[in-house]
Amino acid sequence: MIYKIAFWILSLQTLFKPCPCKTEKNWIKPTISFIEKTHLPRCLNESSGLIVLNDTLYSHNDSGGLPYLYRFSKSGLLYDSVKVNNAKNIDWEDISTDKYGNMYVGDFGNNYNERRDLCIYKIDTVKNVRKINFSYSNQTEFPPQKRKNKNFDCEAMLPFQNHLVLFSKAKTSKKEMLYLLNPNENSQILTPWFHFKLHERVTSATVISENVIAILSYGKLIICTLPDEENPEPKIKIIYCKKLPLVRQSEAVTYNSGTLYISNEQGDLFRFKVELLPK
Repeated sequence: MIYKIAFWILSLQTLFKPCPCKTEKNWIKPTISFIEKTHLPRCLNESSGLIVLNDTLYSHNDSGGLPYLYRFSKSGLLYDSVKVNNAKNIDWEDISTDKYGNMYVGDFGNNYNERRDLCIYKIDTVKNVRKINFSYSNQTEFPPQKRKNKNFDCEAMLPFQNHLVLFSKAKTSKKEMLYLLNPNENSQILTPWFHFKLHERVTSATVISENVIAILSYGKLIICTLPDEENPEPKIKIIYCKKLPLVRQSEAVTYNSGTLYISNEQGDLFRFKVELLPK
């Protein structure tokens, strides 16, 4: 009950506090409008990741759940469950897919900043599973002694060019750290790509169009642009913020064909229409 109240407060606070995000001028003006709310399959009692693949939704449960992906319709009808072979759900926090149809399940939740077994499971198009182990080069204490250095929890990733981008949750430092992971290497040490101040706890992220992405937090959706090949300066530009105070403990977001899907750990699935209009 205490946790439910806490997450309601985190979500509802967006109604009353000014948005700290500094939006920058850009060539697009996003519009986001609510379509409907439905329910997830009952087996998804703590949905923490979400993707659309072949017009079907996939999700998984949070820490301690079974190592399964649940496949269901956009109206919440369960089709089947898919076991991720040779995998364990220590703290699954997000799922992503690349342009080739490979899926990536992030077992990188690290609430106490003490894990040494962070990994991502890569599932190819024929359901072969490969484990990618990784660590952070800038973490030398498990956990860090100073509170401001406890910045190694991760709940969001998305594909970017030939890499995966991982976002720290920044619960203490207010500074988001981004890392690039090579999905073709079985083990690697990640160095920070760059950081930016968001003043929000990132719980999921998804690609909308080319280098336009959506970052999900409690009670808020933030539209940003990532660096592109013509302008590779490592910087995120925040171009739009949308307050979503009633989505509660929202920890998963994905985009497909003009529609944004958000799920929360209370069993709800929300649909929003997204348009990127030229200014």
